[in-house]
Amino acid sequence: MSIEISFAQKEYLLWRAGQGYSLHTTSNDRTAFMVMNKVLGAHADVAAITQESVHRILGIAAETRQPSSVNNIHATLSGFFKWCRMVKYLTPDNDPLLGLRYRKVPKQESTRIPLSDFPLLLDSADNPRDRILVATGLYLFLRTSEVEPLRIRDLKLDEGTISATIYKTGDHDVMPISSEYDKELRRWLTHYAASCGELKPHWYLVPAKLRGKNTKHDMYAPEVKISHTERHIERTLTNMGWDRGTTRVGMHLLRKSGARAWFDELNNQTVDGALKIVQAHLHHKSVVMTERYLGLTADRVKRDRILRGESMFPSLTGENVIQLRKSG
Repeated sequence: MSIEISFAQKEYLLWRAGQGYSLHTTSNDRTAFMVMNKVLGAHADVAAITQESVHRILGIAAETRQPSSVNNIHATLSGFFKWCRMVKYLTPDNDPLLGLRYRKVPKQESTRIPLSDFPLLLDSADNPRDRILVATGLYLFLRTSEVEPLRIRDLKLDEGTISATIYKTGDHDVMPISSEYDKELRRWLTHYAASCGELKPHWYLVPAKLRGKNTKHDMYAPEVKISHTERHIERTLTNMGWDRGTTRVGMHLLRKSGARAWFDELNNQTVDGALKIVQAHLHHKSVVMTERYLGLTADRVKRDRILRGESMFPSLTGENVIQLRKSG
């Protein structure tokens, strides 16, 4: 049976959507398929894909992508070929990826904003809207796609909660509001109401700004959500004098910085399950993912906390120490 690659890819994406995979995941699938089709052609036969073909696909991808991105394409192809075998577009023993290893990704120390710079970062915002945007990233650890849709009705300040939809996992979470974030929210809402009038439930929590030559500095469009959040965050970081180098800026940086700072605080307070608590706030599916995200190994962190400045063998101290030399 001859099946064109483009036809199989469309069926695979529909199957993935039916299985509940997120738009982010299927978007990565489409990126991999674009590279695949560039090398093989969309009308090629699925059964004609060989290991040499896959070598060429990954080689082309590596010319313009980092090893981690090439590995994402590798993972997509692996899932696609497995599905093709399941629906009998490939024979059970046909795996074009057989023996091909993932590329080694150089380990790099992730750049984060230190906790001590959080107040300065907030004070460096050009306007109150940008300040609440930064505060939301630092204290809620939400992704851009989760911050932009937030509305006034999602806030329950008296109850100390804010409701957020986690689009990557399809979850809905009623999140607790810390005292730091509560202070920022009240400051922002007071300004928001003064600028736009009585706040309405359907208004966006972080709105777009009105544009035009005669527009005042703090005039907002409450029914239009903010866009290009990375620009506002980058401007705030620049105002602070922070040298980002080659680091990607945006909500991702704030999310990582806030999460790591909170983990360190919990760990220093010897809170049990600190990593699991931060994992829940980040909405990660696994602790391993959270460890990588925070740039740590939980067992080493626990080791350091227990041993640093403390005796390794307390049973050898005090009365258990044998005196080898007589005094005098």
